[in-house]
Amino acid sequence: MPLTVGRRKSTRALTIVGTVAGTRIRRRAQSDDPKLAAEEAAALEADILRTAWHGERRGSRSFAEAALSYVEAEPRSENHKARVHRLLKAMGDIPLSGANQEKALELKRKLLRADAAPGTYTRAIIMPMRAILNMRKTLGGATCRTSSCRVRTRGAPAFYFRTRSSGSSPLLRRICGRC
Repeated sequence: MPLTVGRRKSTRALTIVGTVAGTRIRRRAQSDDPKLAAEEAAALEADILRTAWHGERRGSRSFAEAALSYVEAEPRSENHKARVHRLLKAMGDIPLSGANQEKALELKRKLLRADAAPGTYTRAIIMPMRAILNMRKTLGGATCRTSSCRVRTRGAPAFYFRTRSSGSSPLLRRICGRC
């Protein structure tokens, strides 16, 4: 059943109602103009069908989503959670592809004093970002240019994984070294 636009009896607001690809939609249209609401319904339906047929678009996940899955994956200390939370507040709502070296330098200017030691920058900004991106990459949410990468962290054995598509952020390229 395609999405339809109708008026709600109680509020007379335009609503978009229907089921597309097994997803039930019932939401208020962003406009009170029926033509614009019909366009919105068509765009929403196309987006749902595209996602159902081709999967989630690359780069559609946010850094906050990746950070949440990182924090929930294993028990983390309260200090570590607070560091990730501070990082997220300073970053704002950006896609995973926006977590790059330029963003790390911007965070350095925002979060740290001008006379902060390089180790502080590494511990407070680079390592949490790297851990979040690395975990997201192993779960398949971030992408790498090569078809298979080898990532080695200090003191841990190397592990291999396959990636889905091409293109990655500069920070991800720094993580694996070959991407």
